[in-house]
Amino acid sequence: MKHVIELIGVGNSGKSQTLNALIKKLYKASGNDDQVKLFYTGDNGQKLVYENRETIEYRGKRISVCTFGDDLDAVEANIEYFEGQNCDIVVSAARSKGQTKEALDNYANNKNAKVDRVLKGWVDVPEMSENKRQQEASDILVEATAQALFVIIDGLIDKME
Repeated sequence: MKHVIELIGVGNSGKSQTLNALIKKLYKASGNDDQVKLFYTGDNGQKLVYENRETIEYRGKRISVCTFGDDLDAVEANIEYFEGQNCDIVVSAARSKGQTKEALDNYANNKNAKVDRVLKGWVDVPEMSENKRQQEASDILVEATAQALFVIIDGLIDKME
């Protein structure tokens, strides 16, 4: 494994949604059908985000993306998953400070891997806003950040070739 990409953000900022969008982009670019379920409906009818761990072959490289990252147990499970995937690039969500970020930094250090960090931009949670276009703003940030991650991955692969 050569690279660790950390998507850093506060809780409930859309990290999982963003990484699911990245997974979809990687599957589409690799010529595979979209295999990722992004949302499900909770008991109260609320739209909830699926958490996923996926490994994708893209441009001759193995890339693992884990959407989990809000607590240390989740990040440690991501690292265990990465260990079994023989990847060139791994991507994980993490909180902006504390144990999750430190665990990923330590993992990268132990693997002599380069770390790239992307900070997750966010807007107020749409359900808590009086602005009717808040969801639209949130969706734009998710898509833009997923596209930025995709470009970073392409750049890393370019350097490996």
